[in-house]
Amino acid sequence: MSVQTDIRVTRIKNDWHSRLFVDGLLVDEMSCKLKEDIGWCCRTMLRWADKMGRCNAHTESARRRLTSGPVGKVKYLRPTEKIML
Repeated sequence: MSVQTDIRVTRIKNDWHSRLFVDGLLVDEMSCKLKEDIGWCCRTMLRWADKMGRCNAHTESARRRLTSGPVGKVKYLRPTEKIML
């Protein structure tokens, strides 16, 4: 069974927030200080989505291991926390 995934990136205050939606529901969020780290955050969230069984071509393409870490400071926001814009 394939699921639909979508990633949205927005700038809130001084951070870039990346949100992962699966079938229209918010399941994961990360934020970073530098714009260069947005790709790393998105790839990390997609990797974990694939590991947790939310598989489709979008998540499977992110399964390769990341060879380097983020450039700046990155925060992982647990999906259970209130997400306010």
